[in-house]
Amino acid sequence: MQIKQQTQSIIIMMSLTLTTAASANTVEQAFTTEQMQQLSSLLKQQNLLDQNNQLVDVISRYGDNQPVGLFSPLYQYVYTIIKDSNTVDQNTKFWFSQAAAINAANTSVPASNYIRGATQYGLQYRGAIQSNMPQSQINQQLQKTSNLIGQNIINDILNAKGIPVFPAMISNDISAAIGNYRLGRFQQTPGGWGGSFYYWNAPLNYGQVGQNNVSVGQSILYGATVYINGSNQSFDRSKAEFLYANSQAVTDFILASKSSTVILQSLQNPTAINTLVENAINSIMTGLNAQAPQSIKAQLAAQVITNLTIRAATYNWTPGPHSPTSGHY
Repeated sequence: MQIKQQTQSIIIMMSLTLTTAASANTVEQAFTTEQMQQLSSLLKQQNLLDQNNQLVDVISRYGDNQPVGLFSPLYQYVYTIIKDSNTVDQNTKFWFSQAAAINAANTSVPASNYIRGATQYGLQYRGAIQSNMPQSQINQQLQKTSNLIGQNIINDILNAKGIPVFPAMISNDISAAIGNYRLGRFQQTPGGWGGSFYYWNAPLNYGQVGQNNVSVGQSILYGATVYINGSNQSFDRSKAEFLYANSQAVTDFILASKSSTVILQSLQNPTAINTLVENAINSIMTGLNAQAPQSIKAQLAAQVITNLTIRAATYNWTPGPHSPTSGHY
């Protein structure tokens, strides 16, 4: 594991938990009484409220048998509220526009496959997933992470009675996945977090009084120690994991969207293969708006080309486990 209790290059000591800090934030958009009532109705429909009308803890309730798409109806409803709002951050809108498909593990949606694929590849890179673990068990653990993120995000909305400011919201997404002991071997590092390419500048420690924010990208490049999930946790640099995980996920998308003939022909022409890879990255996660710096995007693209060259040499054109059911988009 790359999560260690030792001093790294960036040290952030904090006196407040993320939950306490988030409660003091303003909202991007307040919900009406009717909207909050509809949200409550959807929570009941999804069996996500306990006898006291409080949001359930998904790990305590469902354990390793997590329902797929548990939070998708809620994400869809929230997106209908905010998609045309002038006060909601574009990053927030993008997050909710993709969230329902990702939580539902919708294999027809590239972003869903990309997030789950990058997450699995990151875990494999660190040896967190045993080589003989069935894919069905891996999928269950990935769903556990996805549902825990949903629990954090919806709980924030309930407490704020609206959409929290984006840095607070994304920090609660991150804290559900990164350095969370409740996920056991499936807890992630910044470099293996599925959203790191798009949300490179997102803060790991938003809202801590008197402290500078440490971004996901900073921790990937330099390492960091942050207070997260109730304790100080140190993360080693994880750039190699980031490039491996994301390049493999992009490679899978290309294999599922282009024929082997097109890929082989493109590999013979530097301009053609660079264009193919760039278009793929932009198609998956609206890469033109992704926060990862251009130098990182260039390194990612170069690694994808290397992956495709290896695939061509070994005649292996089969995309990874998080791809369309038919094998092609």
